[in-house]
Amino acid sequence: MVGPQVDTAMKRLQRIFYFGIYGTFGGLLASYLHQYYLLDTLAGNLSTTQRLFYLGLLGAIVGAAIGFFPSYSEGRGKYSFGGAVRIGIVGAFLGAIGGSIALPLAEAMHIGIGGGLKGRMTAFTFLGLTLGLAEGILGTASAWRGIVGGSLGGLLAGYLLAGC
Repeated sequence: MVGPQVDTAMKRLQRIFYFGIYGTFGGLLASYLHQYYLLDTLAGNLSTTQRLFYLGLLGAIVGAAIGFFPSYSEGRGKYSFGGAVRIGIVGAFLGAIGGSIALPLAEAMHIGIGGGLKGRMTAFTFLGLTLGLAEGILGTASAWRGIVGGSLGGLLAGYLLAGC
C-alpha cells in the first residue's frame, strides 16, 4: 500500500510546485505592470477620488495577473491549451473584479488604522484573506486552507514591506 500513497503525495507536491511557479509569474507580471505604469501616478498629488480610482485600477491589474496564472495552471491539467487559456481568462476577469474592490478597501483600512506597521500588516492580511477566500470558492482546495494561507501570507508580506 505504500506505492499508491507515495504516488499521490508526489502528485500533490508537483501540483503545489506548479502553482508556486505560476503564482510567481503572476506576481512578477503584476509587479512589473505596477512599477512601469502606475507607480509614478500614485506617487503624485491626487485627490481622494483620483487615488481610489487608480488604486482600483491597480487592484484590477494585479488581480488579473494573479488570477490568470493559477487558473491557467488548473486548466492545463484538465483541458487542452485553448481550454486552459479560456479558464485563465475567466480567472483573470474574476481576479480583476476582486482586486479592484479589495485594494482600495485595504488602503482605506491601512489609513484608517493610522498607517505604519500595524496598518500595513492589517491591510495585507485583509488582501490575503480575500484572495484566499476567492481561491477557496473557485478553486479545488478546501476553503479554510485558502483563507488561512492567504491571511498568513498577507500578514507576512505586510510585515516584510512595512517592517523591514
